[in-house]
Amino acid sequence: MVSDGRYGKVDPMTGQWDGMIGEVIRG
Repeated sequence: MVSDGRYGKVDPMTGQWDGMIGEVIRG
């Protein structure tokens, strides 16, 4: 996984992904 912010990362407070990965997970 790329965790440089470009593809998204897990927010440690919410446990949810942001960025492109988050978009894929949320549909």
